[in-house]
Amino acid sequence: MKDISVSAKFDRNKILASENPDRYLLVDLESASQRSPSNLPLNVALVIDASGSMEGQWIESAKFAAEEIIESMGNNDRISVISFSSDVQVHSDGVVCNKNGKAEAIGRIRELQTRAATDLGAGWLSGAESAARVMAHSTAQLTSRVIVLSDGMANQGTIDPRQLGDQAGQLLYRGVMSSCIGIGPHYSSTQLEAIATHGGGSLHHASRPNEISEIVVAELRSMRSLVAQGLQLEISADAKVEIECLSEYPEIGTGLFNACSAKKTFSVGSLVSGASRDAIFRIRCQEPVNPGVMVVNVVAKWQSPDGYSTDNSDSAEASLSIVRPFGTPMPELDQRVAERVARVWLARAVRKAIELNTDGYYQEAVAQLKSQRPRFVAYCDSLSVGPALVSEWDQALVKTGSFVEPIMAKEMSVNALHCSRSVIDVRKEKYRGGWTAVK
Repeated sequence: MKDISVSAKFDRNKILASENPDRYLLVDLESASQRSPSNLPLNVALVIDASGSMEGQWIESAKFAAEEIIESMGNNDRISVISFSSDVQVHSDGVVCNKNGKAEAIGRIRELQTRAATDLGAGWLSGAESAARVMAHSTAQLTSRVIVLSDGMANQGTIDPRQLGDQAGQLLYRGVMSSCIGIGPHYSSTQLEAIATHGGGSLHHASRPNEISEIVVAELRSMRSLVAQGLQLEISADAKVEIECLSEYPEIGTGLFNACSAKKTFSVGSLVSGASRDAIFRIRCQEPVNPGVMVVNVVAKWQSPDGYSTDNSDSAEASLSIVRPFGTPMPELDQRVAERVARVWLARAVRKAIELNTDGYYQEAVAQLKSQRPRFVAYCDSLSVGPALVSEWDQALVKTGSFVEPIMAKEMSVNALHCSRSVIDVRKEKYRGGWTAVK
């Protein structure tokens, strides 16, 4: 049995030959529950924001979380602890987590103090360098991850999310994943999301100090359950189509020359034992096509946590019947696929509205929701959950037209991102939503 199986299905399996409407493709990734999780030693680099805004309960909670993760690590695990502000300080560098190593690392953490500005990029890269050095000098295979805790926006060093994303992708290729925990209401979602998304990890949000520890421990647990990393989805068609990932997984090798390519590859991150992940793709024919069948191929590729097997793959295909426009009834929407499409569509629209609202563009937030509403309502018309989803859309229309509390904006944005990628909120007190009745 493969560690991961892939399947694909369209929301409707027919398309009119005289038109070029959208069709939506759901790709499901399932990890075999029988697969034994990785028992590889862990190599964790914990990178803590020590800028002035972290002073008080946030820095103390971050230090407590660091101590908790160190206490839970095994004798063969390795820990690095780095703090950053306008400078970068390495408190522990690849320390072996035996009794003496743990005591040393915890002692260093307790001495950590807040300082000045925020050089996120330098702090994160220093953590990645520590993790990479441990990997280079270890005779054993390791599961390596950088976990960044930050409550602010980088204001010196590398601040462009695109550059941070490119660097994270390169580190992922070398076997170092990155996850980020955004703390409080004022961190840069775009900067942290770029690191986590391109780094193959997750972006988490902590509204309260106690949630930091919950999230860090969950990250550690996921490392021990890892069955696949560097997971990629390759989507191709035997016709001229546009391919867009509505789940917002980053495309690999983007550029002007492949913007309309009928073959694209997306980075999906990692998968743990017994878990599932999905992605929604919009497929659009660029010109009217002749009657026949169009086939879309999906190939999933991933690396094993042990690093030895790098050519794991599974594939699936989904077909569209291209029919003449007269006399052929169109099939009804597949309820399961269409509901997932609608939820991802809603989440994506809400994220964009929240982004505009946070920047003070209230009218623009409303306008972008209004412009999509007729199509969204029509799509939801035959769904059993359609009225509830439309109601949530309308509540977002009202709420984003005026000031939204920053902490709620962060909750909504990260929750919507998790919804788009079927990621579970790991906090004990689950997010309930600012205006949502749909779960």
